[in-house]
Amino acid sequence: MLPYWTPEPLFAGRSVAVLGNGPSLSMSSVIDLDPRYIIAVNSAIRLCPHAYVLFSRDSSWCHKHAALIDSAWSPLKVTTKMDAAKERGMLLVRMERRESFAAVGHPAIRYGVSSGHAAVSLAIAMGAIEIGLYGFDGRIVEGRSHWHDDYKEARREVYATFVTGWHGWNAAAMARGCRILNATQGSAITEFPLLEMAVAV
Repeated sequence: MLPYWTPEPLFAGRSVAVLGNGPSLSMSSVIDLDPRYIIAVNSAIRLCPHAYVLFSRDSSWCHKHAALIDSAWSPLKVTTKMDAAKERGMLLVRMERRESFAAVGHPAIRYGVSSGHAAVSLAIAMGAIEIGLYGFDGRIVEGRSHWHDDYKEARREVYATFVTGWHGWNAAAMARGCRILNATQGSAITEFPLLEMAVAV
């Protein structure tokens, strides 16, 4: 059994961008972001191969995209899945169900219903004091659920769970000293204030 990795405070005091995979995500939306302070979720790594963290909690995605994981230049490749960690040599982080975010240095991140949720938890665990959400539409846009074509059809059913899964996260993040801002225009996720411009990193 692989040992679990304890998130390090590598983002202490920093603004961090988390790249989701909603249909609004594009090269133009991430081009001005500093890759040293980016967590790319799953296929978002294609748009930012230099992102400091490549993160996934999806075993099937890791298995299907082995070549993409291996070719990414990210210093940290992190997963919550034991099989993906073993197959791809990724760091294995533990999730735990809790209402609050643990202090930096805690050996586990807060559970979330999607890779995007868990990536935000990871950013907070790594010491971020501000997080910008990019590509977090939480809805179908012009018939698309993702910016890429990794899925054969728009997965409408997942968004109800994903959107409601953010309930309470704003207050919990603020209590931990982290502000979360949604940089995704038109997002169905209203839990966080809307960011009109890119996060300064």
